[in-house]
Amino acid sequence: MKRRILVCKIAPLLLVILATAFRAYHLDWQSLWDDEGFTAAILGHDLWRIAAETPYGNLPLHYYLVAAWTAASGYSEFALRFLSLWFGVLLVPLTYQLGGRLFSPSARLPAALLMAVAPSLIYQSQVARPYTLLAALYVANFLFALRLLERPGVWWLWAGLTVTAALGSYTHFFGMVLPVLAVLLFLPFARGDRRFLYGLGGAVLGILLLFTPWLLTQLSGNVGYARGYSSPSPFALASLPLRRAEQVWVGLFAQTSYDLEITTNYIWTLLPLVALCGGLALLWSHQRLSIRYAVLIYLLVPLAAGIVAGVLFTFFNPRYLLYLAPLCFALIAGIVSLPRLGSRIVAPAVIGALLLLWIPVTKDYYQNTTNEDLRSLARRITAEIRPGDAIVVNSGWRNTLLDYYLRDSGNPRRYVIPLEAPAGEKATRALLRDAMAEHERVWVVFFGASLDNSTHAIGPLLREEFARVVDRSYGTTSLGLYVKGKAGTEVGELTTFKDELTLRVGPVYWPRDGKPLDSAVFSLDWQPLKPVTRNYAGSLRLVDENGAVWSQLDSGLPNGDLKTTVNSTGNWWKEYRGLIVPAGTPPGNYTMTLTIYDVASGQALEPSGSRRLGWSRALALGQINVGVADRQPDPATLPVTARERIVFGERLALLGSKWDRSQTAGQPMVLQLFWQALKPMSRDYRLRLQLRGRSGHVAGDVTVPVSKADYPTSRWPAGSILKGQYRLPISPRSAPEEYALHLSVVDPQSGTTLATTGWVADIAGYVEVKAMARPFSAPPMSKRVDATFGPGITLLGYTIENQTQAANNSGPSSGPGRSVKVILYWVWQPGAGDSQPVIQRSYTAFVHLLDREGVLVSQHDGVPGNGQLPTTAWPSDEVIADPHSISLPNDVQKGPFTLIVGLYDSDTIQRLQTVDGADHVRLAEPSIGGL
Repeated sequence: MKRRILVCKIAPLLLVILATAFRAYHLDWQSLWDDEGFTAAILGHDLWRIAAETPYGNLPLHYYLVAAWTAASGYSEFALRFLSLWFGVLLVPLTYQLGGRLFSPSARLPAALLMAVAPSLIYQSQVARPYTLLAALYVANFLFALRLLERPGVWWLWAGLTVTAALGSYTHFFGMVLPVLAVLLFLPFARGDRRFLYGLGGAVLGILLLFTPWLLTQLSGNVGYARGYSSPSPFALASLPLRRAEQVWVGLFAQTSYDLEITTNYIWTLLPLVALCGGLALLWSHQRLSIRYAVLIYLLVPLAAGIVAGVLFTFFNPRYLLYLAPLCFALIAGIVSLPRLGSRIVAPAVIGALLLLWIPVTKDYYQNTTNEDLRSLARRITAEIRPGDAIVVNSGWRNTLLDYYLRDSGNPRRYVIPLEAPAGEKATRALLRDAMAEHERVWVVFFGASLDNSTHAIGPLLREEFARVVDRSYGTTSLGLYVKGKAGTEVGELTTFKDELTLRVGPVYWPRDGKPLDSAVFSLDWQPLKPVTRNYAGSLRLVDENGAVWSQLDSGLPNGDLKTTVNSTGNWWKEYRGLIVPAGTPPGNYTMTLTIYDVASGQALEPSGSRRLGWSRALALGQINVGVADRQPDPATLPVTARERIVFGERLALLGSKWDRSQTAGQPMVLQLFWQALKPMSRDYRLRLQLRGRSGHVAGDVTVPVSKADYPTSRWPAGSILKGQYRLPISPRSAPEEYALHLSVVDPQSGTTLATTGWVADIAGYVEVKAMARPFSAPPMSKRVDATFGPGITLLGYTIENQTQAANNSGPSSGPGRSVKVILYWVWQPGAGDSQPVIQRSYTAFVHLLDREGVLVSQHDGVPGNGQLPTTAWPSDEVIADPHSISLPNDVQKGPFTLIVGLYDSDTIQRLQTVDGADHVRLAEPSIGGL
C-alpha cells in the first residue's frame, strides 16, 4: 500500500521532469522561424503598441506575456521560447488530472506520459508561438466545465470557466470557440437547473466585458484578413475536408510538419484512431450522460470548426487545433479501464506501440534542422557590414526576423520589397535606384528564393551597376553582397573564346594591396562574334601561386540574367563581375582568374591573348597582395561543416573543419581547417595529418605548413584567424572502413609535438574510406604502345576521341577551334628487386601537339586522372585511365601533326626517360580533317 502511494506521488513529478528535459533540450538550437518573427517584433514595446501591432489573425495575450517575461529575462531565443516550454510542461499535470476525471485514477499516468513525450507537443513547446498556452487554457477550461456539471452552484468554478474562456479568446482566433463550447454545454441543462442558467449568463457577460475592447479595435481588420485568404474555388469545398481532417489527425499524433499522406502513413492514423475510439467506448459505458456530452462537445465542435475553416480559408494550419491533443491523449489512456486482462495486455501494448512510433519522429526532430539558418546569415552580415551599407529584403513579413537578428549591426538602411504583396516593376526600380545611388555596397536577402530568381527584378537591376561578390544559401534563404563597379573609358585587351565570344576586360576596380573581406570588381564587355549555340557561364577565382583556389563564384553570362544563346551577334553587353577575399585568407600574393565554360558539359573554352594563365584555360585578370586582416571574423560565421575547438600547446586552436566524410582509397582527401593564434609564436610549426583505422593501419600521412608556406606561424599576430587548405593522399591499399583524422602540430626544429586538450582531442573527425575500383586488365584502345618510363611506368596504349563529334553527333572533324580527347592507359609494375611499395614521386603527364616543323601548337599537362590519380597513389598492376583534352587553336594551319606523350617531375620539370633513352613517346600524326 505504501509503495503504491509512493508511486502515485513520485511518478507525476518524474513525468514533469521528463517533459521539461524533452522541451528544454535544444530549445535555442535553431534560428527563429517565420512566425516567431511576430513574437520577436514586440520586444521592448509597451502594451498599447503591442495591441496595435499584433498581426492580423493573432491576439495579444501571448505577446503580453512574452513582453513581460523578456523584459526581465532578456531577449535571447531561449527567453523568447521559454513561456511556450513552461505551458508545454504545465500540460502534463493538467492532462494527468483530465485522465483521472474522465476515467479511473489509473488512467492519469498514461495520459500524462503521452503528453510528456508527444513529438507534436515537444515541437510546439520549442517555438515562440501561443499554441501551448492555448492548449493549457483549453484543458483548464474543460476541467472547470466538468466540475461545474457536478457542482453548478460554486461561483469560483464559474469564475475559472469565465477567465479561461476569455483568456483563450485573447490568445488565438481558434480560442474564440471556448465561449461557444460553454454555451453549447450548459444551455441544455439550464431548463432543469436555474444554477446553470445564472452561471452561464454571468460567464457570457463576463467574457463579453473582457473581450469587448478587442472586438472594437481589431475585429474589422481580422475579418478583412480572413476574407483575403478565403478559398478561391468551389472545388476546394468538395476536395479539402478529408485532407484537412487527415492533416489535423496526423499532426496531433506524429509529425510536426503535418504533410503525411493517409495512403503511405496509415499506421499513424489508424493506431491512434482505434485507441481513441476504444477510449470513447469505455467512456460511454462508464460515465453518465453529462460527461459523455461534454466530451463530444469539447472534441467534435472544435474539430468540425477547424475542418470548415480549413476548407474556407487558405491560411489554415493543423497546429491551430493542437489544443485538442490533451483530450485525445486522455481518451487513449482510458483503455487502462478495460477489464483486468485487457488492462494488463491491451493497454500497455497500444500505448507502448504509440510511444515506439514516436521515437524516430522525436529523434529526427532533434537531429535535423528544419528552420532557416537566419542566425548564421545575420552573423555574417553583422561581422562584415560596413558603414554606409544597405540591405534589400524581398519580404516585409519575414523582415521582422532580420530586425531581431540584426539588432547589433548598427541599424543599416533597409529597403523592403514585399514578396507577399509584390510591387510593380516601376515601384521596384524606383526603390532600387535610390539604394543604388546612395550606397556603394548593398546586401540582398531573398527569403525562399535564389538570388537569380525571377520573382522580382532586384537582382538584374542591381547588376546593371553592381557586381555580386557573395552568393550564399542558408536553407532556402539566399544572401548576396553587391559592390558597385567603377565606370571608365580605357579600352582593354581583347580575348576570343572559341570563335564565338570576344571579351574586353575594362578598367579594374580592386585594391591591389587588399585585405580579407575586401572586394575585387571587374568591368567585362562581351560581344558574340556569331550566333552562340551554347549556354556559357563564368567562374571567377582567387588562386595562389600553387593553383589552390581560395575563393570562387560562378554565374551565367551575362550576369546570370540571360542565356548567351539569345544575344544578337555584334552587340556589346557589359557586366560587372566580382569576388570577395574571404575571411581567414592568409597574407600573400594571389591572382584573380576567369574561366568561361559550357554549362551543359562543363568544358572550359580555350582563350586567346596574353592574359591566358600558362597552359590552363583561365585568364589572369589581376594580382592582389593580401595583407593582414583589420578585424577577425566571428568563428560562428566560418564556412565549416564541423565546429570544434582543439587547442595545441596553448598556442594554436583549431576552430572548424570542412571535408567530405566519404573518401575513396587511392584518391587524395581535400580538406580545409580554420586556425586561431592564441599567442605570438616564435617557431614555424608544421601540421601532421594522419588517417588511422581501428586496426592501427595508417591510410594517409602527410606533414605540411599549418597554413601557407610563405606565411609561417612565426608571423601570425595573436588572435588572428586563418584558413589552411590541404591534400592528404590516401593509400590505394587502404581497407574500406572508418578512419579517424588525427591532427598534430610539430616543431620542426626540436621534433616535439604540441600537447592537445583531452585524451582524444587530436581527433578532428572520422572519414569513411571506400575501396577504389581497381581494373587490372587493359580495356579496348585505339592503339597499343607498350613503352616503359623510369620506375616501371608503362604506357600501354591510347584512344583518341573527337569531342566535337561526340557532342554534336556529327562526322569526324578536327578543324580549327575543335578539340580532341586523348585517353592514355598507364600501368606501374615495380621490378623484382624493388623494395619501395609505392612510386615515390608525383609525376605530371603531358600530351603535346606539334606541327610539321616540330613547333608546339597545343598541349595539355596534368596529374593523371584529371588530377585525381597521382602516381604516388598507383597500386602495382592496376590500369590507370588518364584523359587529356587537346584544343586546336583558331589560327592553326593544315597538318600533318604529331602527338607526343611523356612524364615529368613537376618540381624539377625533369622528364622521365624511356628504356630506349627518349624523353617522350610518339603517338600519331593527326591532320586537320580527320585523325
